[in-house]
Amino acid sequence: TEPAPEARPKRALSTLGADNVVLASPSAATGFVRQVELDVPVKIYTIGPSTTAAARAKGLAVTAEAHEPSLEGILEAMQWRNRK
Repeated sequence: TEPAPEARPKRALSTLGADNVVLASPSAATGFVRQVELDVPVKIYTIGPSTTAAARAKGLAVTAEAHEPSLEGILEAMQWRNRK
């Protein structure tokens, strides 16, 4: 897939009302940082190791990674992290 192009200006995360972000591919991580200005804290969940690596390479702090690359895996990661 192709990541979203660079937005000028980027949308402030605070205007989107999101406090959790799910990234399901390395290109999604790239597109996210190209489109969104992280002006508020956010929990970032990834679908697997390659997406986690891409997100971290873009300067994102990953909250948790799914143990299996599926919707269920992401939901489990979110539930596990929010229980801490």
